[in-house]
Amino acid sequence: MSDAFANIPTARERAFEILEHGRRRDLASRVIDWILVIVILADVAVTLAQTQPELESSYGADLQLFDRLCVLVFAVEYLARLWVAPEHPLLQRLSAPRARLRFAATPMMVIDALAFVPFLLELLFPGVALIRLTRLVRFLKLARYSPALATIGRVLAAERRALLACVIILAGVMMAAAVFGPGGLRRSSAGAR
Repeated sequence: MSDAFANIPTARERAFEILEHGRRRDLASRVIDWILVIVILADVAVTLAQTQPELESSYGADLQLFDRLCVLVFAVEYLARLWVAPEHPLLQRLSAPRARLRFAATPMMVIDALAFVPFLLELLFPGVALIRLTRLVRFLKLARYSPALATIGRVLAAERRALLACVIILAGVMMAAAVFGPGGLRRSSAGAR
């Protein structure tokens, strides 16, 4: 009798299978993934709609409420992923609190945490319309659901030093072009007169 119960996963194990491990084979995992993708895309669409003055004036309160509901969904997802972290095969040897801390520091969990920053900024600085655009960070959450985007993320992480060097060189070239480009020196020497 006890063997029959030994194969039944605990609630946390099942939640891990749905959120992190099951993916393609598990119907519940696919349904949750699709719901989260739709919520992410809808939230990004609402953010873009709020940049239109006529939509903001007509539906501003409704759009704001929808954004708050999306933040609630993202919060539940984030907390659920933290709850199941001790089930991760690479983290099972750690205590539950340490596994959760280690998991929270992974790139995808950092992106998930960044999804809350716009909400906090809006609470701290109400009425600043530009803060709404920071919500577009939530679009990065789609990387979790797209193997191609996840691959790009891994490549960016692996090549971060080379990419940083390219950004520094590009910034230097752009500054040099601004100074020495057409009219760059003439404008600066005319300003000195």
